[in-house]
Amino acid sequence: MDTTAAEEAEAQHTDGVRSFDALAELHGFDDDKIRSILVKYLDEQELKPFQAELIHLQKYLEASNKRMIILFEGRDAAGKGGTIRSVTRYMNE
Repeated sequence: MDTTAAEEAEAQHTDGVRSFDALAELHGFDDDKIRSILVKYLDEQELKPFQAELIHLQKYLEASNKRMIILFEGRDAAGKGGTIRSVTRYMNE
């Protein structure tokens, strides 16, 4: 059975105290909030190599004076706007 990253983090504790318990108590986070924060963080970490590749592609396109079109297809409110913002976030720096 696969375990989530949050479950693995919870499993790596000593004496019943997790490494982030003090921080969670300070900010009033419950286990569900901690789990959502960890999942979001790990999801973003998975995307970093792809974002780096997009930056390399951008540098290549600029150096070779070429252009590229990316087409996002989908229904209204299907998340295209968020995807476009995610893709272009690092390219516009």
